[in-house]
Order: sequence, then structure tokens, then C-alpha cells
Amino acid sequence: MRIVVGWDGSGHALAALREITDLFRAGVLDHIEIVLPVWPATDTPRWADIREQQVLSDDLHQAAAQTAADELSRLTAVLRPLAKSVTAHSSVGDAVELLLAAVQKSRADMLLIAAGTRDASGHIEETLQRIVRTSTVPTLILRSPSARGKV
Repeated sequence: MRIVVGWDGSGHALAALREITDLFRAGVLDHIEIVLPVWPATDTPRWADIREQQVLSDDLHQAAAQTAADELSRLTAVLRPLAKSVTAHSSVGDAVELLLAAVQKSRADMLLIAAGTRDASGHIEETLQRIVRTSTVPTLILRSPSARGKV
């Protein structure tokens, strides 16, 4: 089985993903493709972290690159035991388009999205709804039950 994984940068979502991975045998998946949409700036936990990092670096692009690299490293460490191979990259563009393109390109059997509950603007909820409506493979949304939306 091959899966594409997306994450909004939320610590709560990563913790939930860590708990889920404990349910799987090591190496049970053939491949995991991690896709982190970084640009454009959005109202997500990832961008809250980028803006905090920007205070230290005084360079928005450097802050985004450093935050994305850190997130890719953390997410890869969580998922690596599950798959025979893992690839990870950050991307520029619409999150839905990037994730669905990765599904097609990697011939994934499933799409897994881990998203936190911090979503004052509703951007994450709207993105998740678009993914569910347009995904051509089974899609699992890992989101806390306390999330304000219906997804």
C-alpha cells in the first residue's frame, strides 16, 4: 500500500498521528509520500510557526524554509517505521491541488491528512472539505473531535 500524507503543522495533529502509528506493524506500507504545502501563506499552525521563526531570522523565506525542513524531519521520523520507503518535500501552491497531484504521481492507494483544531479563519476546514470532495482515493482525515467544523 502507498499513501500520501499531509499535515498542517499542528502539534496536536502530530501527537495524534504518533498515536495512530502505534497501531501499525513496522514496514507494513510500501511507500509514504509526505507533502507539506508551504506557500502561499495561509492561516494555519505552520504559518504561525513560520512567523515566530521570522522574528529570529528577520527573513520570511528563510523562516519558511527552516520551519518546513523541521516539520519534514519530525513527520518523517514519525512515519519512517511504517514504510519500506518514505519521501518528503515541501511545495508551493494550493494544498488541495498539491496533495491530489502527489496521489496521482505516486500512485497512492490512500490520502491521510493530519490537521489540528486551531482554525479561527476556517481555512483548514474549507481545505479539508475540498480534499474530501475531490479525492480519487480513500481519504482519512485525522482531526480532533473538538474541531469546530463538520469535517
